[in-house]
Amino acid sequence: MAWQDRPYNSPGTGGGDGGGNSLQGLASFLTWSLPVGRIGGASIRLSFWMLLAFFFFFVYTPRTSLQMPTSHGLLLALIACVALFIGAALHELARRFVARRFGGIHDTLTLWSLGGMTAPSMLTSPRSLILTNLAGSAANLLVATLIAAALLPFGNKAFFQLPYWLLVNLDPSNSLRTISLPLALIQQPLTSFSDFVIISSLMLMFINLGIGLINLWPIYFLDGGYVLEGIATRFTSSTRAQYIAASTGMVLAALLFFFEIWRQGGAILMFGILFIACLSRWRIASASGGADPDWSGYREDAPASKRKRTWFGNRWAKAAAKRALKDRQEQEQIDAILAKVSEKGLHSLTRSEKRALQRATEKQRQADLVDRL
Repeated sequence: MAWQDRPYNSPGTGGGDGGGNSLQGLASFLTWSLPVGRIGGASIRLSFWMLLAFFFFFVYTPRTSLQMPTSHGLLLALIACVALFIGAALHELARRFVARRFGGIHDTLTLWSLGGMTAPSMLTSPRSLILTNLAGSAANLLVATLIAAALLPFGNKAFFQLPYWLLVNLDPSNSLRTISLPLALIQQPLTSFSDFVIISSLMLMFINLGIGLINLWPIYFLDGGYVLEGIATRFTSSTRAQYIAASTGMVLAALLFFFEIWRQGGAILMFGILFIACLSRWRIASASGGADPDWSGYREDAPASKRKRTWFGNRWAKAAAKRALKDRQEQEQIDAILAKVSEKGLHSLTRSEKRALQRATEKQRQADLVDRL
């Protein structure tokens, strides 16, 4: 009997779909997006998270503009929304452009504060994975640099301050603040139209700077996680590369999470979400067992020099072979137990056999949950 068929997993009994409707409804709400038009043949949608950021701008920006009339503060909030939209759209359009060069498809751009929530669909290779996911950050940083240079004739020194801002925003917590609170970084009165242009340009510069730099961090959900996966794929298989990138991302996200708690920052939730994203990728890579076509050439009696050159691959293959043997032995044991149940009934099982059946059921449940992610 599969675990799905057992009484505790039937609807309404606390397992399976019985308690999942509310979670599914919440997930649907959080992944909802609003279509707003098309740019260059691509459909543009605003995610729930982007609309939440717009709301936050209108709540917070007027409060940071107490020296200005309320109408000016609301206008700057609107400018911040437009700047965030431009920065995120630019990021995704650059990724789309490069993905199409590799034969990929990226025709639905779902925008959120850090760029896009949907990845291009394409046959991935190390080169395509690296360049596609670097393209968005490159476009944002280039635009930020051009804006800073364009402000020089107005007497603004943003171009010369750019190295400092680059260093500051290497901290992902600072990048998040730069994206979500661009007006708080601008110390300039609004007394004329030129001041308005400069403030708007600075907001666009800061937002592009934040989006470009935070996406370089090698943590999944962010482009840097896929860049690290592409780099690792040059030296090992795709499954192992995902495992390496997910493990690295989990470590970094956990360190950033606890560091943010220590300094009482406001990005704790974000780093928690990034850790969960990396954990999901790690579980998917682990559940695959590292299956790899090139393991067919692996031999225990390979020459010592060859084993040394492929030490990592051989270690991984040995571990996978042991797991496969263990899984096969466990399956044979479970088949024998089920046959005994069919012949003599559930009451005939010993305590150890019942524990073995319970462990197998839980293991199958976990594997099915991973498949749904």
